[in-house]
Amino acid sequence: LISNSAPTIESVTISPSDPTWGTALSCSHDGYDDLDFDADVSTYAWTINGEPAGTGSTLSSGFVGLDVVECIVTPNDGEDAGVAVVSAVDIVNTAPSVASVSIDPVAPETGDTVSCGWAYADDDGHTDASYVEWDINGEFALTAPTITGGFTAGDELTCRVVPFDGTDAGEPIEHSVTIQNAAPSIATVTVHPSMATAETTLTCSWEEYLDLEGEADVSEVEWFVN
Repeated sequence: LISNSAPTIESVTISPSDPTWGTALSCSHDGYDDLDFDADVSTYAWTINGEPAGTGSTLSSGFVGLDVVECIVTPNDGEDAGVAVVSAVDIVNTAPSVASVSIDPVAPETGDTVSCGWAYADDDGHTDASYVEWDINGEFALTAPTITGGFTAGDELTCRVVPFDGTDAGEPIEHSVTIQNAAPSIATVTVHPSMATAETTLTCSWEEYLDLEGEADVSEVEWFVN
């Protein structure tokens, strides 16, 4: 009684060779050999980062950028299984994107703390590690989520968001606003004299006039009776 010999295969190939998220993977094998001339009924199994992910010759989901996908082909002739052959492919990371950028407050004034917001998207589901660059009148100022100072009324303030997922950077998106004039302030107002009669001439004075743009004090005085 002649015993059946298990078949063998030479190689396994996953295509495409540089897949990204959403790409359907196809697995194939070459060099099937069976000494008994039995038909090829080899089986396919997939793993993602070492975890079982499916069977069959194709895999279309379950993986994202930076994952490692393996295709395991076990030669089989319908009676016996041979030694499995494995092929692996790295899923190429897809750079994230930013759909829109906003500045808060929408009409910042001199002295405001201004922040930048954005709508982040990443096909691979990686965490948002985007960073913000600020320009004042076209000149780079700093990299930070917020900016305070360094600008005055009439300056153009630009927030540029670079989408980043920790591995790859996407296309930067920016938004610009014009800095508005900030209203001045005074600390105290005093009426002299503090004790008066109907015949007394009253005088109004104020202290600690402050204007962030350094503009002159042209404050106006209004009087109210009762």
